[in-house]
Amino acid sequence: MFGLTKANNNLFPWKSFDDLHREFFDAFRGFDEFMPRRNYPETQVESTDTEIKLRACLPGYEADEIDIQILNDFITISAAHKEEKETGADRALRTERFTGEFKETFKLGARIDRSKATASYKNGILELTLPKLESEKPHKILVG
Repeated sequence: MFGLTKANNNLFPWKSFDDLHREFFDAFRGFDEFMPRRNYPETQVESTDTEIKLRACLPGYEADEIDIQILNDFITISAAHKEEKETGADRALRTERFTGEFKETFKLGARIDRSKATASYKNGILELTLPKLESEKPHKILVG
């Protein structure tokens, strides 16, 4: 009686715009290798009532290349790679690994107890545990 039928494409004019969009951007496929690379880490920031945890992906860095500074409710993470010079016959055909330096500042939204802040770095992941100051933690007021 009633069955599924294919939609008439003439009734959906925006389909041609999808095709046009795809054809336009397909023409530029492959040019991304000439575009500047991102020079800051991918991060994840989580906040609880008592602390802020920040994780940053920093693959290839050594712990002594990473610098962390806290000022009020701002934290700055920076790191620098020394660029490896290619010599002789061993030359890279393509390099996607970032070399150089980056500096990223985050507004944390709470003041941190800097004396209790900790950092660990393992397998390219920097993890910061930043305890909030007592004055920043929620305080419950009982209604009596």
